[in-house]
Amino acid sequence: MGTPITMAKNNILVEECQAGAGLSESFLNRLGAGVNFINGRHYERHTWNLNGPYYLHTGQYVDGSFICPFDMELVCFSMSVADVKTDSSTSSTSVDLYRKVGNASPTDITSTRAKVHSSAGDLGFVAGSWINTDGTLSTGDPPVTHSIGTSCVMPIFTTKTFNQFDSIWMKCNSVSGKPEGLTVSIWFRPV
Repeated sequence: MGTPITMAKNNILVEECQAGAGLSESFLNRLGAGVNFINGRHYERHTWNLNGPYYLHTGQYVDGSFICPFDMELVCFSMSVADVKTDSSTSSTSVDLYRKVGNASPTDITSTRAKVHSSAGDLGFVAGSWINTDGTLSTGDPPVTHSIGTSCVMPIFTTKTFNQFDSIWMKCNSVSGKPEGLTVSIWFRPV
């Protein structure tokens, strides 16, 4: 396998595509860089939104499932809490994601749960991306993470690849206090 062309968001010029224009090295490099940019950076998102007092749903699968439209891999994850509504410095919200294949029971796909701690305050979040700068997918912990507040935790996924028609479910595992407005998003791309 050869060396990939560096990804770049380049436009192709009309003059390079007109009749009689030769295929130049510059044109083919820009074309390759643009295709590699799309391959490495194109992804879609699914979001679970729990508006209002989601603490009422602790221990339940919530907001339906996401059916994988094609073979895919997870590339980013985020979780945010709009209003922590607590005076406690020890409250938090944690969620798990589950995979369901056919008629089998759902299985947990995280070894560490995602958590937003009340110390993050209103609009607190945790987010991470497994996309390396060259567009490849990191196999370990996310190379890029960010959170607001202390004790916020990115999930550790046991799998990030899914088959067409697998379903992914979200469960609120633990909620303390009476927070409102939970949003959990996954970004994915075809494999």
